[in-house]
Amino acid sequence: MSKYKVLMAPVNISGQPKMLTEGLQSLGVDARLFQYGKHKFGYASDIVVDIGQRNRTEAQLESLDNMLEMEFDIYHFWFRTFYFGSYYNGFPGFDLPLLKASGKKILYRFTGYDLRMASLEKAINPWHAYQYGFEPLFDEEEQLKYLNYLSAFVDQFIVQDIEMESYLLAAGLPKPKIVPRSIDVDEWPYVGVEETDRPLVIHAPSNSIVKGTPFILEAVKELQDEGLEFDFRLIQNMAHDEARAWYEKCDLAVDQILIGWYGVFSLECMALGKPVIVYIREDLVSKSKVDIPIINANPSNIKEVMRSAITDASLRKKYSLKQRAYAEQVHDVKVVAKRVREVYDEVYERPFKPAIPGVAIPHMKHQMRKLTDSANQKMFIMQKSGVSLNQDHIFFSLMKKIKQKKLGFSNGVRQKREFVDNLLKNILK
Repeated sequence: MSKYKVLMAPVNISGQPKMLTEGLQSLGVDARLFQYGKHKFGYASDIVVDIGQRNRTEAQLESLDNMLEMEFDIYHFWFRTFYFGSYYNGFPGFDLPLLKASGKKILYRFTGYDLRMASLEKAINPWHAYQYGFEPLFDEEEQLKYLNYLSAFVDQFIVQDIEMESYLLAAGLPKPKIVPRSIDVDEWPYVGVEETDRPLVIHAPSNSIVKGTPFILEAVKELQDEGLEFDFRLIQNMAHDEARAWYEKCDLAVDQILIGWYGVFSLECMALGKPVIVYIREDLVSKSKVDIPIINANPSNIKEVMRSAITDASLRKKYSLKQRAYAEQVHDVKVVAKRVREVYDEVYERPFKPAIPGVAIPHMKHQMRKLTDSANQKMFIMQKSGVSLNQDHIFFSLMKKIKQKKLGFSNGVRQKREFVDNLLKNILK
């Protein structure tokens, strides 16, 4: 058994955190997963807190307190921390000073547009979705304040690929560790493709604009109008088991052609041995340390790339074999879990990293202004957003409980707890 305890929280994105906790447990790591509420796709977690009609602030801070009582050493967050509101409202990350004051190691993993700021993506990606009608999800100024705030407390950032790394570095954040997405290749056995004169092509968009679906549908229509023999199926509004049946049946899968990297859909198809068309940014192709065996396409050439893959059975067979091997070598959960354990081992052995108040304060000031504005207070109450107006009281109460626990930290760590009081003094000046 490992010398440290790990908690992943607070969301189970695509089942990835749960898969990793199970992989870590098989390696002897005491790892568990916390999430709020039941997952809409039924993914399981070890600890589930259903907020329901409860006050969100109280439920979230109570969850933090309960998890501190369980004495985890490493907190590995996905997308958000224990404490968050909608987008960048309600003081997201309010709990991080408490975790840092408790001497905990903090890791934070981004998942997508929580890191891809619009201005950065427009500068980096020539095929960004904003030029085709996609609207920014977040206020970029607030987003950047939050990213910098995270850097004041987080011991190690994690991203799943070099595409996400490029945005993190462009935002001026510390270099992350890359931990690829994982898949249990035993649960996704190789199916492969058969030689056929009428291949089945599928596309499964979760967001049509971001995935470049209009370009794909236009290419499909034009190829069919030209008399090319193939079937096409759009995979939408299906249970995962039903969608998977189509994945296993297809001869060619077309994934996202705007973002510049592949996602979970591509990964599942690669594991099945189904050739995938997806856009990989040109700069990332040269930066990748491994050969990525995908059929690369973007809106300018998707029609011709699809034509080539549809008419060439030997091409489909070649990529079927190469992509399955790639999934096994890079994304198998047994491989990825070992990588995560290596990151944990390294972070756990590092000296305590104190928080950086100057970096944290802009986000804290901004959030406190929003919370103390009378109009916003009224809005929060009417919408039952759960953002309490007595957060200062809750904050200090939890700080008092932490100090009273006297968990035996070193004098150096005890001194670091004082930074929380200094932060609040700066905010409330």
